[in-house]
Amino acid sequence: AKVAVFIDIYRKNIMLLDQEQKLLTTNKELEKEISELKGSEKKVRQINARLQKEIFDLESILVSSQLSNDDFEFERSDLNGLVKNCLADMADLIMEKMATISVEPLPSLKVSRILIRSLFQHLIQNALCSKSGNLKPIIKIRSEKGALLDWETSKGQRNNEYYRIIVEGNGSGLGEKNLDNILDSTEGPPIDGEGINASDGLALCKKIMEKHNGFMQAENKDNGSAFIVSFPVTK
Repeated sequence: AKVAVFIDIYRKNIMLLDQEQKLLTTNKELEKEISELKGSEKKVRQINARLQKEIFDLESILVSSQLSNDDFEFERSDLNGLVKNCLADMADLIMEKMATISVEPLPSLKVSRILIRSLFQHLIQNALCSKSGNLKPIIKIRSEKGALLDWETSKGQRNNEYYRIIVEGNGSGLGEKNLDNILDSTEGPPIDGEGINASDGLALCKKIMEKHNGFMQAENKDNGSAFIVSFPVTK
């Protein structure tokens, strides 16, 4: 009886070892399939990100060609919804860059939804693609309302109050000598190799703000740079 028990235990151990080996083999195959799937997903995201950028560039060309016309419809719009839609459209690019984007509550303003969509696309894309070494992009979008600032007064503005939308990024900064001309560049390679491309649409953003009787400013921050777009407060 004891021998029979030992033989039974032995056989069961053999079966357990066999099952364990099969599980190890299956796990390796699954890990390989998961790795291949992740690689495929990464390639799909990269392709989608490139397609998104190409679509944005085409939209920018279209918007730029229409800026001379006055047939844009201006209506009071919730900027929170517009930014949310932009971020959804740029999801693959944001994921590819492994970026963190936070958006504080934004006001409702009378704007052209078409133009403001293009504005936010370029400001966010610029913050995503600005060089920041090995740091993952951290972008903060916020707003404030206040009286004229010194740089706004220097531009000859007359309104008493403005809504300012600030897009801050942790990139390498703009370089002091670029602050005055970065918004007027319309073609060419990155300025001083600092990650800011003229083709990123900053000049277009400036023109869009002019259409809204507002203006735009570039600033260096302690840990990056910021673009500020100012809209006059209207009833």
